[in-house]
Amino acid sequence: MVEDLEKYKIRSVRIKTLKQERNVFSYDKERVRKINKEINELNYYQQKVKNGLLILKENEREIIHKRYMDLDYQFKSSYRLAQDLYTSYSLLRAQYNSAIKKLEDLDTGRGLH
Repeated sequence: MVEDLEKYKIRSVRIKTLKQERNVFSYDKERVRKINKEINELNYYQQKVKNGLLILKENEREIIHKRYMDLDYQFKSSYRLAQDLYTSYSLLRAQYNSAIKKLEDLDTGRGLH
């Protein structure tokens, strides 16, 4: 009777570990699926950013790049950015607004025509 109980315990432990392994494998599949989804979304947004940069003029591209991507400028004000680009603040603001409008139009599909 005691031997049967021991066999039962061993068998139940084995079954539990198999279930855990199965859960781990299904978890891995889910993780891989989520990672693939994130990579696809990232590729989509990268392509969107590339398309957006293609429709901008050189000075607009530089403003957008410095404002959003250059770490030195991320914490500086637009006025300081205007000084560093040798433009007036009002001209910088107009160019920035123009660039943002172009990107918004591209996003809605109006910039493609």
